[in-house]
Amino acid sequence: MQDRRVLEICRVPFVGGAERISLDSARAVSAAGGRAMVACPPGGALQAAVLDAGLEWRPIRGLSGRRGVISDLARSAWATAANSGALAALAADARVDVIHAHHPIGALQAARAAGPAGARLVLHVHETLPAPRQYVALQGWLRKRCDAFVCVSNEGRELIRGLGVEEERIHLVYNAAEPVFFGRPQPARLGPGPHIGVFGVLEPRKGHADLIQALARLSATHRAAQLWIVGELSYAQNDSYVADLRALATSLGLTDRVHFLGRRSDIAELMTAMDVVALPSRRLESLPTVLLEATALGRPCVATSVGGVREIIEDGTTGWIVPPEAPAALAMALDSALGQRAAQIGRAARSMARARFSPARFEQNLLGVFGQLMVTDVAPA
Repeated sequence: MQDRRVLEICRVPFVGGAERISLDSARAVSAAGGRAMVACPPGGALQAAVLDAGLEWRPIRGLSGRRGVISDLARSAWATAANSGALAALAADARVDVIHAHHPIGALQAARAAGPAGARLVLHVHETLPAPRQYVALQGWLRKRCDAFVCVSNEGRELIRGLGVEEERIHLVYNAAEPVFFGRPQPARLGPGPHIGVFGVLEPRKGHADLIQALARLSATHRAAQLWIVGELSYAQNDSYVADLRALATSLGLTDRVHFLGRRSDIAELMTAMDVVALPSRRLESLPTVLLEATALGRPCVATSVGGVREIIEDGTTGWIVPPEAPAALAMALDSALGQRAAQIGRAARSMARARFSPARFEQNLLGVFGQLMVTDVAPA
């Protein structure tokens, strides 16, 4: 990647799983001697993270994400056109070699820029089956416009295969946990436990309400268990979400045991302090970064069977898997995770994470895709 230029495109200002992977990609390019730029909406946690990492940031307009891909695109046509023009100018001026988009709309905006700049267009596929039909429609349109599709899971790879994309343009690259999670961070001081943590953006699909209901059921065996909800709101229309969760906790008599911490910079320390890390998502997970981080730390995990979760957690061996929207099953799994096998499960999870989800492996595989594109004549069919 020496002297090569990669432009990362993110359509949102906050930091979720896809945005973390964009940062990891940019850092890998920079470490390999290339030039990495990250384009995202201004004023949010992602811009701050880009600058904190010493990376180049470029502004683009954000889309609200309120109703889905197609409706979002229709309501933000002006922003999409403005972004396309801005990206085209940036790609040409910086002589970009690879444009790396982390959402179908980002790839759509970049399609105009890639050709004139002579850049390769890569779509990082964070979606998995079953995917919303709007995503599938837009990805289908991009089928002939992207030089490569990088899929974070086998589920995502099947999605792209279903569009008729040739195998040589589909690449499986597992995400990685950041290096700090493979170390031994000092645990945050949280007081008496046991402690259950859920980490990620706050929105209904993440299933926080199911976890609060599971905590109520868990009170029969773990009366002092504490639930720590770590993360920020995704979009403005979810403003009432935290209030609804607080009201649910109050109605179940859990006000003093459910804690909302918001966005934090000490995730590794907080996660190390957890006896269990939960991912109670109802839908739309790909290869959840939080599970990579938790397993790298050796934390027992309880997760729902959505997206690529089963590519991280082997039920009963490296964690526990339950159906989505099933608080009773979630409570039973949490009870098991707080039991005698917790340490054994944690060790197995940590060993698995080191072998499969290390930063070195992610960097080698992703930079290998970029390098292959820049030395071959691969082009969309």
